Amino acid sequence: MNRVRFPSRTEEIDLATGELLSGLEASSITVNTLNDQAIFVAPEVHQAGITAVVLTMLHLAELANAETMMEVYSTFRSGAEGRQADTTYDMNWLGFELLKVDKYEHARAVFKQVIAENPQSPDAYASLGEAYLQEGDRENAAAAFANAINLGSTDAGLKRKLQDLLAAPNAQP
Repeated sequence: MNRVRFPSRTEEIDLATGELLSGLEASSITVNTLNDQAIFVAPEVHQAGITAVVLTMLHLAELANAETMMEVYSTFRSGAEGRQADTTYDMNWLGFELLKVDKYEHARAVFKQVIAENPQSPDAYASLGEAYLQEGDRENAAAAFANAINLGSTDAGLKRKLQDLLAAPNAQP
């Protein structure tokens, strides 16, 4: 038999009165024995919608220029599902994934698309500013950060970055 001796006792006591409320005592535990190993296999996942699109774009960024990568997005957005989809989160994720591998042109294209679709979003401009800053383009980073702040961003870190950029415009980031 698949049992392990494991003496254990727990009690729940009312501290005010000392009254025993409940308890449990065990002398051993029995292991689960499962014969079907299939329950431990992860299910096959089929990405769909914007998730599939951004994963395709991420892969395509290794193979093609930014314009070709963005055609995948344009094609998706021109269809019925794409017109209905909220793509901001996924596209922002894609932009930062592209920055991780120094695909600046691709990341900027993604962030500019997010801005085109959300022109009043301070976060969209802040993301574009991060792309410019990482690339070393201090002037465009400052302009994007200023747009984010003018649109209502209250992010103290963003304001600090803009102040640093304006204080030393020729310094390296």
